[in-house]
Amino acid sequence: MANSNTTQVAGILSVPPTPQKVGDIGGRVRTLQGDFALTALPANDTICIGKLPKGARLLPQSCIVISTAQGTATLAVGMSNGQANGQPVGYPAYPTRYGTARTYPTAAAPQFLDQVANLGVEITAAYGEDIYITIGTATATAGTLKTFLQYVVD
Repeated sequence: MANSNTTQVAGILSVPPTPQKVGDIGGRVRTLQGDFALTALPANDTICIGKLPKGARLLPQSCIVISTAQGTATLAVGMSNGQANGQPVGYPAYPTRYGTARTYPTAAAPQFLDQVANLGVEITAAYGEDIYITIGTATATAGTLKTFLQYVVD
């Protein structure tokens, strides 16, 4: 039977040891929680969840919960190029960076962010990233939207 190590453990065990980022080993988990009174927002409207700082890594246990089923309306989690919260002009829109546009067919059932390739990747932009929900396909159904984002930064 062979033993294998992650890149981080291999660095710790090497001689001399390779310093690791605290976002990989020993970092503190932080939360970005939000509540929003969801109304009949049309497709392409956005809701700002908050800002993740430079160096943050969004964790896969982050999720969205809505008190009402959303029918055919979809919600995606990512970045918008809106300037509402001071994001620099020209910043790219990437509305599905962390969560693809998905329906929410069951009331109060959490949906975890599913863009695994982007979760755990360090945010390198000096400004950080404003995280948005984008409504898609159809008008949203009124209810309470709750966001639970977890990230590690230091």
